[in-house]
Amino acid sequence: MKSKNSIIFNIIFIVLLLLIIPFANKLLPIKSKFIGQILDYFIWLLLIFVAIQFFNKGKFKDFGFIKKNEVPKEITRNARLIGLILGVLSNIIFLYLFDVDDYLKNFNLLQKIILTILLAPIVEEIVFRGYIQTIIGFAFEKFKKSNKIFWLPIIITSIIFSLLHFTAIKTVNIYQTLFTVTLALVAGLFAGYFKEKSNSLIPSINLHMFSNMGSFFAILIVLVISPGIAHKKLVRSYKPTYQFDMNDSTKFMNSLINFSVYERNLPDSLRGKFQNVKVATLLTIDFTGKIVDIQLDSIQNEQRNIKSEYYKSAALEVANKLPDFVPPKDLKGDTTILFYVSF
Repeated sequence: MKSKNSIIFNIIFIVLLLLIIPFANKLLPIKSKFIGQILDYFIWLLLIFVAIQFFNKGKFKDFGFIKKNEVPKEITRNARLIGLILGVLSNIIFLYLFDVDDYLKNFNLLQKIILTILLAPIVEEIVFRGYIQTIIGFAFEKFKKSNKIFWLPIIITSIIFSLLHFTAIKTVNIYQTLFTVTLALVAGLFAGYFKEKSNSLIPSINLHMFSNMGSFFAILIVLVISPGIAHKKLVRSYKPTYQFDMNDSTKFMNSLINFSVYERNLPDSLRGKFQNVKVATLLTIDFTGKIVDIQLDSIQNEQRNIKSEYYKSAALEVANKLPDFVPPKDLKGDTTILFYVSF
């Protein structure tokens, strides 16, 4: 059993760690999100290893670092099976409920494999199930004056794990956010259970890895077999909110992207099919923020080999729905911006 001071120090370290994790990417001057995420994971691992080595007397075995041959194979097999089922089923439901256009536009096969199947399961399980869940377990042992409380550390860690997914979700769809957070909570409960049951991180890492792998292949299979499935939405009442303030470039550009996705009208034959078509339009805005002229950018569209009159007409239809903007404070006359409508 650890000393009271040791537990208090580790809890303070956890709080500081949780304050760093959501903002780690923003603290690094790295333009590539992929490289930034890898560096984030490296920093997390470094902090955890320092904490275990110097503040917990290097007792890595207490934190689930147990050799593979010391873990019952049946537990690892069960963890893999549950992870795979959880990943496949959750993503089939996800594809029925939500629009995956943004996911597909940023899809990079190699990066997805490296981040979601290899790095994320290892690093996140070491941080959450290995360090945080173990320290919470030590705290209950010490302060509650009782035998090991099995489920409380698992539940608390899973809630923390799921809530931190709020910071990683790049969507304004509240239903999609709640779905993702709930899935993270369920996966965290299973991973925490297997870690406590085996006293090892190997089963929880396997569960996390196979869950992400199941998610990954479910998306690929569904998109290949029936791409329209992703647009058979059960949640149709959602409409995003837009902030067309040109003084805030990030929110402004995100609003333009969301507007082009949610305000376009597609025939059933095109729904759910990622066409990789971006029609360039030119918006002329006066000093009051009013859109005074809308035209197709013929040069850009010609370079992109966009010849379909349907896409051009649909893009103009979307552009004409745009409201007036909040203009830049220093705007004196008219300005023109490039607006892409994606299909």
